[in-house]
Amino acid sequence: MSDAPEPPAPEHVLDTSALIDLKNGYPEASFPSLWSKFNALCDTGRIISAREVRREIEAGSDQLPAWAKARPSMFLMPTPEEAALVGSLQAQFPSWVDPTGTKPMADPFVLAMAKARGLPLITHDKKQLLHAARQLKVECIRIPQLIALQGWQF
Repeated sequence: MSDAPEPPAPEHVLDTSALIDLKNGYPEASFPSLWSKFNALCDTGRIISAREVRREIEAGSDQLPAWAKARPSMFLMPTPEEAALVGSLQAQFPSWVDPTGTKPMADPFVLAMAKARGLPLITHDKKQLLHAARQLKVECIRIPQLIALQGWQF
């Protein structure tokens, strides 16, 4: 029997757009305590994301690729249930499929992850993603709502 505490259960799924919104709207140099609290949620598994989000981030040329590389355990492979839902979403929304297979398309993966795990999706905008989330009854929140839900004050 181990005395190690159980890791906290995931509370949210992160979409690439929310991370970009966080970077652009709340730069770490100006909001270090926000980033510290956000990073703690990611580092402890309370915020999770899909491997495809990491692939989208790694295609960038800003500080986010290094940020993602420092957190490999938060970017998960889809479960069988999530993979089946991804296929269904890609059939319903063909623009979520890159015909060349070279460009990561994270939307169906984060939506499937949020739906299968019963978690809210932290996202920013994207009409098609929000439409699909409403159809699947997946709650979507933005960074300011996350801040309020966590009770953070700055």
